[in-house]
Amino acid sequence: MRAWLFMLVVSIVSATASRRRGTHGISNRQSVLSPNDLGLEASDNDDLEFPPESPDPRLDPRPADLNVTALLRRLEQRFNPHMVSVERPHSIRSREYDFPFRKNKHGRLVPKHPLDMPKYLRGGFKSVTLPNGKKTPTIVQSDRLNLKIQTTLWAHTACPVEFKWRDLGKRFWPRYVKSGSCVNDKARSCSIPPGMNCQPASKIKLSLLRWFCRPRHGCEWLDFELEVANKCECKCPKN
Repeated sequence: MRAWLFMLVVSIVSATASRRRGTHGISNRQSVLSPNDLGLEASDNDDLEFPPESPDPRLDPRPADLNVTALLRRLEQRFNPHMVSVERPHSIRSREYDFPFRKNKHGRLVPKHPLDMPKYLRGGFKSVTLPNGKKTPTIVQSDRLNLKIQTTLWAHTACPVEFKWRDLGKRFWPRYVKSGSCVNDKARSCSIPPGMNCQPASKIKLSLLRWFCRPRHGCEWLDFELEVANKCECKCPKN
């Protein structure tokens, strides 16, 4: 039933634009399918899950339908070589992490780009504003100590992004996509006081092609857009 509903939804979407009926190849359609069009729901951990469909190999694209030159021409400027791959990546089993800190020669964490410090830390801790609106100095008057506190809080509240390659299967082109997910430390919260966790803060939209077949109408490549997380922030949990 779910597979039938999936085919029905995409059939309705694909019927809204003109196409060459009965073809088995590349179409010049400009309509774009979103994950919601295909029954996908947004997920905080960005696990890429797709509705079940027929495993019949006769519904797979043939070698003639996988002409790299023609498919690249179809995507043109939308092809993102940093986030998608036509060939199986050598590092498909490895994971990459985007974290704003690195270890220096002494083994201590230092910011990769100090100017990227979050706005809520840039004001420093040399003074506090009292309820009457007046600023009162704190014991933190040393620039060096102030910077250490800023850096420590930044490192504690920073949220890493884990990137790993996913194989979407032969009915997607390119079939390999680098997806991002937020890393949460089970031992502690990313906030002070604790209670918040790392969640997607921004996503990047990837343009792919989706192979789709309809009975008596043949098969074709449809434009398909997929969003993956590329930045995470410490936020309040969703209810």
